[in-house]
Amino acid sequence: MEHYEIVEPKVPEIIQSAWLYLAIKNLMKEEKAQAIASSHCMGTPRGCLSFSKLNDLGLVGACEGDIDSTLTMLLFAYPVPRPIPIEQGTCLGIVGCATAA
Repeated sequence: MEHYEIVEPKVPEIIQSAWLYLAIKNLMKEEKAQAIASSHCMGTPRGCLSFSKLNDLGLVGACEGDIDSTLTMLLFAYPVPRPIPIEQGTCLGIVGCATAA
């Protein structure tokens, strides 16, 4: 049986992620963008919080520069009036580490 450790983010990581969310949200507003994909979402700060909050607002944020997921979420966002989740269950072997609604 494998042993997994639950690791919670530290306060500075949460604050950095919140700042990243605000910066992305403002940039998307200025550029009138409906979606964003990042190729650096697993760095510091992580984009998970940002993309989840954008999804809550009806905007699309996808990690790892995943254009396929970005386009799929955009397509489903029109007929479905609620946030569309993105799930990548193989992120470093951790299920559910990607953005989810």
